[in-house]
Amino acid sequence: MKVDKNLVAMSGLILVAAIVVLFAIVLSDVRNRALLFSSQGFLFSSGQKTIGCFWNICAGDGQEKIEEILKKAGYIDIQESVSDKCMWVQLSKPSKVLYANDPSWRRGQVCIVLTDGRATEIVWSSNALAP
Repeated sequence: MKVDKNLVAMSGLILVAAIVVLFAIVLSDVRNRALLFSSQGFLFSSGQKTIGCFWNICAGDGQEKIEEILKKAGYIDIQESVSDKCMWVQLSKPSKVLYANDPSWRRGQVCIVLTDGRATEIVWSSNALAP
């Protein structure tokens, strides 16, 4: 049986190109990068942010915009409540918070603290190994 070396080489190049494209797509989402390259361990990520932007949600964004971003990103069960905690973070006073779940392979949750209808803190946790 004779193997065409050009065909084998071309198949190898196509496979490498497909892997590169797949990684580019996966790594284009900040949530995936946070989960895959977390200092807390592979496939686990958690943290909080009080200034700047994270996951396209920025400090100062309004609730309507935040909910739209979460829905477009595939989050479900977006719920609003008043609490003195946002996941594990103790708040200085009871505040309005939004919770949303990420049902994707990341298995995550995000909590956003709202003050006067604007985001002041983002807290997240993802564990791809969770059931």
